[in-house]
Amino acid sequence: LTVAASRSWDRFEEFIFHDWDGSVSDLSGNPIALFPEHLLLVGWETQWNRGIRSRLRLHNTGKQYLDNTGNEERTIDPWTTFDISLWFDLGGLGWRAMDGASLFVHGRNLGDTEYETWGYWYGENHYTPAAGRNFVVGMDYEF
Repeated sequence: LTVAASRSWDRFEEFIFHDWDGSVSDLSGNPIALFPEHLLLVGWETQWNRGIRSRLRLHNTGKQYLDNTGNEERTIDPWTTFDISLWFDLGGLGWRAMDGASLFVHGRNLGDTEYETWGYWYGENHYTPAAGRNFVVGMDYEF
């Protein structure tokens, strides 16, 4: 079991913002843009017999502000995804000629969650969407 977690209270201690039009804003105490309130990653990895390994992973990210105003309408919503991965050690399956080689398949965002990983505010919210449900198949070789 692997767990990584953080909680952030990132706020400006003192921040006087001078805009291009000459206006001045005191943003002291406001949250810093694009710092998630929390991060959580929980993984469970299992080694099965005959060179098969699996991993289940849950990833959760808290709310993020798109700018430094602290305006609740300028945020990226919290999100959660679930992934599964499988590795097949070809040498461990009895194929000695393939020692060091493994095939893998990763299923990511299996719940097909719609979420954003980044964005900014410029007159309105602009977001960079994350990938929906996706699969990756490949081969690793260690030498």
